[in-house]
Amino acid sequence: MRIAIATEEEPPLVQVIRTERKGNVLRPPRVPCSVTHGIDLTAGCAHECLYCYGRGYEIYPGDGRLKLYADTSAKLRCELARKKKRPVGVSFSAYSDPFQPVLEVLDAAYEVMAYLLERQVPVSILTKGRIPLRHMELLCEHSRIVHVRIGLVTLDQQIVETFEPNCAPPEGRLAQLEELTRRGVATGVRMDPILPGLTDDVDSLERLCSAIAKTGTEWIAPSVLFLRPPILLNLKRRLLGTPALGRLMDNFRDAVRLPIHDGDSVVTVPSAERRRAIYERVRAAARRHGLHVRLCSCKNSDLTSDCCTGLPEWLSGLPKTRQISLFPCARQRSAH
Repeated sequence: MRIAIATEEEPPLVQVIRTERKGNVLRPPRVPCSVTHGIDLTAGCAHECLYCYGRGYEIYPGDGRLKLYADTSAKLRCELARKKKRPVGVSFSAYSDPFQPVLEVLDAAYEVMAYLLERQVPVSILTKGRIPLRHMELLCEHSRIVHVRIGLVTLDQQIVETFEPNCAPPEGRLAQLEELTRRGVATGVRMDPILPGLTDDVDSLERLCSAIAKTGTEWIAPSVLFLRPPILLNLKRRLLGTPALGRLMDNFRDAVRLPIHDGDSVVTVPSAERRRAIYERVRAAARRHGLHVRLCSCKNSDLTSDCCTGLPEWLSGLPKTRQISLFPCARQRSAH
C-alpha cells in the first residue's frame, strides 16, 4: 500500500507493509544511558535520514519502505498483563521515530502512548518529526510523566534537506521544543549526529545553541557521526560528486574502531582528538547560552562515562505512584 505524509506539505510516498511482531513488544534496557524498556512501532523510518544507524540492521526494509507492527497495541496490553510490576518507563526508539509522517504510524503511536500515560507509565520520546496537535495535547496533559528529546543538528536548511529529507524543518522542531517546555514537559536536545566538516564549526554551533536556549530547554547531548558499512555506502551514493562528501570523509582519515552501546556493536568514528575538539566547541557555545552538555558514553566510551539521556535523574525525581492494574483485559479473560 502507498500512503502519504500526514501534513499539509507535499508528501513523500512510502510503502507501508503491515506485519505482525515476532517476540515481545518491550525490550529491556540494553545501554548504560537508559533505564527504561524500549519500543519500536516500525522497522525502517519514513524520515530516511542519510546517516540513520538503522541501515545497519538486518530488519531494515530498504528506502521507500517501512514495516508497521500492526499488532503492537494489542500485544503490549497482553504482554504487560503478565507482569507483576509496572515498567519503570517506556522509551520510543529513535530508530523508529513515533512521529514519522505516516498516518498509520501516528495512529499507532497515539494509541500506545495514550494507553501507557493513562496508566501512569512514564514515557520518553526522541524525535525529529512533526508532532501532531492531538499528540502534543496528550503529552502535555501528562507532562509530569513525559520526557521529550528533540533531535536537532543544524539550522542550515540545505543540510537538513540533504541529510534529513523528510524530517520536520529546524524552526518547526524548535517551536515544538518551546511549546513542550512551556507546558511543563521535561525536554532536551540530541545534537546527534554532528556532521564533522559540515555542522561543527563555531558559527554553526553558536547559532544552534542560541536558538535552543531561547526555547527554555536547559540541556543538549552532542554526539559525532559514526559509520557502519551500510551508512557509508548510502552517504557515498547520495552525496557522490558533492563537496559535502569530501568534507565529511576528510574527518575520517584517522578514524578508529570503537565499541558502542556497552560493547554491543563496533563502529568507525573520527579519532578521539577530533571528537574531543568538536565537543569542546560545543561546550563553549553551550556555556555562552546557559546550556548544560551531556556527552553520550554509549557512543564515546573512550572519552566519558556520562549519561546523555538524563532519564535516571528524571525518573528518580518523579513522585511515587501506587501500582495499578495495567490490563483490565486480563481480568476479563480470567472471568470467562
